[in-house]
Amino acid sequence: MISNQPDKQELALTQLVFGGGIAQAARVAGVDRATIYRWLREDPAFARQIRAARHDAHEAAWLELIGVAPAALQVVKYAIDDEDVGAALKVAQAMRLLHRLETAEAELMNAPANDSDAPPT
Repeated sequence: MISNQPDKQELALTQLVFGGGIAQAARVAGVDRATIYRWLREDPAFARQIRAARHDAHEAAWLELIGVAPAALQVVKYAIDDEDVGAALKVAQAMRLLHRLETAEAELMNAPANDSDAPPT
């Protein structure tokens, strides 16, 4: 990391990768939100690390989902056979989650190198 605050950047990175927003990342790192935006804008290594870590997290989640797919399909089959509405709702929720993961992965892969969240105005 280019910043002279690598520990603070690491804290912010962890929050940003695992679902925290800019405000939460700033709070955890002990910096102002503007600092996070500046790091994203001016520190290509920081922005690159975030994209790489998000990609790795999504890849790990995807592999885990693939691993449970056979069991999940069996549960769906039983739910369909038994006309289980509760299970059908859970399947619908899981499908929405999968769609969100796929969308997030596509956005990460298409993000420019200096991609940053929209800076405050």
